[in-house]
Amino acid sequence: DYRRQRIPNPKQQQAIDDMLRTLGDDADLKMDSFSQTLRYLRGNLSKLVKTSLDYQQAKMNQDFPSMTLALMQEINTVMNVQNPSAEFTSKNVSVDELGMIHVKMQQTYMDIPVYGAEVGVHFDANHNPIQISGVYTSSPSHIANVQQKITSGSAVALAKEAISMGGN
Repeated sequence: DYRRQRIPNPKQQQAIDDMLRTLGDDADLKMDSFSQTLRYLRGNLSKLVKTSLDYQQAKMNQDFPSMTLALMQEINTVMNVQNPSAEFTSKNVSVDELGMIHVKMQQTYMDIPVYGAEVGVHFDANHNPIQISGVYTSSPSHIANVQQKITSGSAVALAKEAISMGGN
């Protein structure tokens, strides 16, 4: 049970405690203790966005990626992400046979996709968020700038060269 675990960051721990108090005893939370990021949260997540104007507007428009970003913004301190709207983009939206909507978000840094960093948010058939899960990294506050070192063409040429050397 997560309620017995503690996160070293007091601000994040307070946000977790407040969120769990809002969600009640039926919430299920799993955090990555190493990266201090959210791995899984299930419950009536509508409680977290009931006062979010961004969420309400997106829901009226059935804009599920924007609904997802608004939810992530409401729990950004829990997630250990500074600005979800700047750090995540919609990868895809799908509807399953039960009418549940699944939104997959790709984490980016300075418009560069972070390999393997994705978050999924699941909405029930009534369009209420019920689960968020994924693997991502906390906001990189220590990286000042990212610049491309080589072009994609150079990368392909280097890879071909490496392959041809290994074949001899």
